[in-house]
Amino acid sequence: MGSRDAGPGLDGAHRRPGGTSGARGPRARLPEGGGPPRPAVASWARGPAPPPADNARAAAEAALVEARRREAGRIAAGLERKRRREPSAIHEDEYPSTGQTPVAAGPVDGGFAAGISGPLGPGPCRNPDADFGGLALLGRVRGRNRRMAQRGWVRIIKQGGSPAGHPLGRGVWGGTAEDAAAGGGRLVPTFLVGLLATLLALGCASERASSPNWTPPPAEVAGSPVVVAAGDIAHCRSEGDEATAGLLEGIDATIITLGDNAYRNGSARDYQECYEPTWGRFKDRTRPAPGNHEYDTEGASAYFRYFGKAAGHPEEGYYSYDLGTWHLVALNSNCEEVAGGCDASSPQVRWLRAELANDGRSCTLAYLHHPLFTSGKYRPGIPEGKPLWEALYAAGADVVLSGHDHNYQRFAPQDPEGRADPRRGIRQFVVGTGGRNLYPISWFPLANIEAHDDETYGVLKLTLSPKGYQWRFLAVGGGFTDSGGARCH
Repeated sequence: MGSRDAGPGLDGAHRRPGGTSGARGPRARLPEGGGPPRPAVASWARGPAPPPADNARAAAEAALVEARRREAGRIAAGLERKRRREPSAIHEDEYPSTGQTPVAAGPVDGGFAAGISGPLGPGPCRNPDADFGGLALLGRVRGRNRRMAQRGWVRIIKQGGSPAGHPLGRGVWGGTAEDAAAGGGRLVPTFLVGLLATLLALGCASERASSPNWTPPPAEVAGSPVVVAAGDIAHCRSEGDEATAGLLEGIDATIITLGDNAYRNGSARDYQECYEPTWGRFKDRTRPAPGNHEYDTEGASAYFRYFGKAAGHPEEGYYSYDLGTWHLVALNSNCEEVAGGCDASSPQVRWLRAELANDGRSCTLAYLHHPLFTSGKYRPGIPEGKPLWEALYAAGADVVLSGHDHNYQRFAPQDPEGRADPRRGIRQFVVGTGGRNLYPISWFPLANIEAHDDETYGVLKLTLSPKGYQWRFLAVGGGFTDSGGARCH
């Protein structure tokens, strides 16, 4: 548990340097025969000596208060050093180490009509929280997303393109690219878009009501283990990690970090000055995974030194452990850095297959930094980790947690190709909301997405029951939340 600030200690909070108190008092007396001086006791403080048991209890209480005072002081000093740290001279480039560039919010191959039955999946009713299966309506784009989208249109035109030449614009913007560039384009009337949204909503409601495959999730079982997860966490110039660390204080849980734990470079200084004062307070119950920023320091050496044995072997960065009836697997998705990479014949994938084949647990949760599917900055996802997903899917894994995209996303169970699979599919959560900063969700979220938010820092709490799991997104300051439950395969 995190320490709480108990206030000043019993021995006085206003001592001067050298151990002298702020006010004058009786002088210390030298004992007969030499030795260190005994502190004098003021006459008003004298009284009958308490019984030995009371002495011991009072000493224990004083020691506890002093320990709390020192811990609170250590945390406060760490936070102060974190805030005073000089900005790094390194350019703030947060693209993945693979060199892949992020995708602007909005593009969808096939245009506007594809949002109904094209690449986004067969039909909009599968994802009630995904803007009708990818059909992002202007009226449903909230504040920050809408402003960013508007800026995106301006950026497209400034860069010499046109809305009609953009994949989104080909469906929404009437006329040719030449017409649009000359200012002659026209937007589809908003009332037509609203009418289509209404018809889709009515059809989806009836489809969900008549679904024969829906079964209620299992009830939460008292005493079940709990994990709390997030990635993309600490930066000395951000206070988001301080806020999310506050969410961990009162939760008796295993802490899972999903990579990019300490910005900007995962260096020893980043961990000591940025991560340690916040999430580092829970290091003794943290089971981490490395992100690409950890490998900005050669071999992620500072990450492995900081977490020690809890992070696995430094040449691997993957390991497993059990909680209740669940088997948990931490994976290393930094495929260019881990020995042997991530292809189907790599040491990591071979280890994963053997690990899952020998496991007798009824439920499996895996976590790694890079998401195979995402609707945010790195849409549609990072494919290098697909062989890991294929091994998990073949073994019947239930849940995968990822970070890297700085937002929250929950997907319906799906296979490694992104096809809905309610019977054997893996449910993926993207929880890049640990505190660094936030990235926008695309206007056109991927198929199978069920919930998403890009305006809130927070952590994902998972209760691992014997036959299923319950999830709840805990947001800083309240606001957005997402909760539910499901059975294991």
